[in-house]
Amino acid sequence: MRGFATTVVFLTFLNLVSAHVALWDKGMFGLNYPYQADDPQNNNYNNDAPVKPLRELDGLTTDQWFAHGHKGYPPKAGNFMVLPAGGSYNGKSCFFIPSVLVILQFECQPLTTYWSHNRRSSLQPSSDDFA
Repeated sequence: MRGFATTVVFLTFLNLVSAHVALWDKGMFGLNYPYQADDPQNNNYNNDAPVKPLRELDGLTTDQWFAHGHKGYPPKAGNFMVLPAGGSYNGKSCFFIPSVLVILQFECQPLTTYWSHNRRSSLQPSSDDFA
């Protein structure tokens, strides 16, 4: 009976759950939004602009959609986001709750290890799809 009650409560509040996540890196566009990344006077790394959801219904142009509209807020010169194949990526992940930054480590794998020909389906592209 207790499991049933827990399930009912879980399903009741399920429609209230909403999540959006972004990887924060020194090489990202909009890192210091609404200031430029090389602005020494203003450090606004605690902004939620890169995490806000983009919807198809908003009718955004490519310029508005790319980098969440932060094309005018590039990273500092020389800062790049590096995702090494077979290595690991150390960065931060920010959820749609402002001021929540969690340090995570994401394992990077070569493209061909994500999809196998043995498990091929319409949702799992192979390396042939990118040739």
